[in-house]
Amino acid sequence: MRFTTMVLVMTLVGLIVPGGTPAVRAQHDHDHGHERAPGETAPTELVLPDDLREALVEEMQAISEGMGLLLTNLAIGDTDESAKVASKIRDTFILKQDLTQAELKELISLLPEEFIAMDRAFHGTAGKLSKAAAAGDFSTAIEHFATMSKACVSCHASYAAQRFPKLKAEENH
Repeated sequence: MRFTTMVLVMTLVGLIVPGGTPAVRAQHDHDHGHERAPGETAPTELVLPDDLREALVEEMQAISEGMGLLLTNLAIGDTDESAKVASKIRDTFILKQDLTQAELKELISLLPEEFIAMDRAFHGTAGKLSKAAAAGDFSTAIEHFATMSKACVSCHASYAAQRFPKLKAEENH
């Protein structure tokens, strides 16, 4: 099975992050308003306390569900639902969830800069997909979906290799 097809199938059936259906808790905004202190270095791996890890897992579960719905809606040409689902994915942005100021500051200090950049790009692409779908531009919407799928795999290979060990091997191909 081709790798891209495998990723799309995994996404559709929710194997990337198994779990329930959490409510979307955030409004998306790429400018999270919190930065590292001058001279403070970013970690290179993803190690979070249980409460922040739970918030991240909740976001991943919402994204997993949304990616499956997106694939289905794009495949049947449903512009309205594709745009709505992509907007919901955009809005799951962890840096804008209902974290306290202290939790947000802690989270930013614990996340590697590359992870934050990847997360922002992913949610930004979801916004672009929403606009393309709303405009009926399925070719562009599907390209954005493929970009989002690749971003999931890349992030999981980099930051969840222990959970998804086969992705680390695939990253080298």
